[in-house]
Amino acid sequence: EMSFVEQEDVFSTMEPVITGIFEEFAGGKPVTQGWPRIPYAEAMAKYGSDKPDLRNPIEMQDVSEHFRGSNFKVFARLLEDPKNRVWAIPAPTGGSRAFCDRMNSWAQGEGQPGLGYILFREGGEAGGPIANNIGPERAGAVREQLGLKEGDAAFFVAGNPEKFVKFAGSARNKVGEDLNLTQRDQFALAWIVDFPMFEYNEEEKKLDFSHNPFSMPQGGLDALNGQEPLTIKAFQYDIVCNGFEIASGGIRNHRPE
Repeated sequence: EMSFVEQEDVFSTMEPVITGIFEEFAGGKPVTQGWPRIPYAEAMAKYGSDKPDLRNPIEMQDVSEHFRGSNFKVFARLLEDPKNRVWAIPAPTGGSRAFCDRMNSWAQGEGQPGLGYILFREGGEAGGPIANNIGPERAGAVREQLGLKEGDAAFFVAGNPEKFVKFAGSARNKVGEDLNLTQRDQFALAWIVDFPMFEYNEEEKKLDFSHNPFSMPQGGLDALNGQEPLTIKAFQYDIVCNGFEIASGGIRNHRPE
């Protein structure tokens, strides 16, 4: 608990203390210096989680434009609804049919219809049913956007991101683990910032507070009075390490009005 402070004061006080504790007890494993600050929306879009495991280098990307109006009708039809998107999970070194089939089976075990993929063979040829449908030019554009090479693959999730984001995050973790991309022997720390003040409760058809109603909204009273509620961010933050939330906090609203 701290008085008369702003978010920056909390960060500059706590970060060196927690980094130091980790260094003391980490048994020589690397500990993040100068933690990244990742906005909530960015964490969800890149990692599919508000407590991302940053030991895994994979970052998801929105590749909707490459599928819009394509011959892969499943995705093309989904994209006719402006809410829907196609996200790619890059899989460096994952470009074997056996690995792609394993990921597809894993997805079915998670209650999904499957997990579409493109694998990039030697010579630059793109393989798999999706590549055959969208053609070499679009497949090449996907590869270029994701920065992939021969012997790599990309997996795809499609629909409303609010509904698939958790599954996408699990798929990212699975790819990182199974391809040994996740660097296990380290402590990867970060601040997650800019949490939304409100969220929409689909069941009760009303606005709810995302975390707690006592945080200071960014923009103060002006934001509460003049901004679309779902766009208001709060001075709330979490500390995450290796896929776990280890602390959370916020600037308390201290203005009675």
